[in-house]
Amino acid sequence: MSLPTLLTFAFITLADRAFYSTYIVGSHALGISAVTDPQVGGTDMKVSTMVILLVAFIKEFYLWVQAERA
Repeated sequence: MSLPTLLTFAFITLADRAFYSTYIVGSHALGISAVTDPQVGGTDMKVSTMVILLVAFIKEFYLWVQAERA
């Protein structure tokens, strides 16, 4: 589950230029650059995916331990 998001995260976050002309010519929210905006978005995507997968893993591990004890 984490591999596709890792590849997307790396492509977006490690880019040294903006990908879309809208980002280059448009106004920038919060005063950040056209390169920084996708980097923040890519980092947010990766961190949120890691948190979701960690919660799912902890839940399944807890259920497995409870089943083994029973």
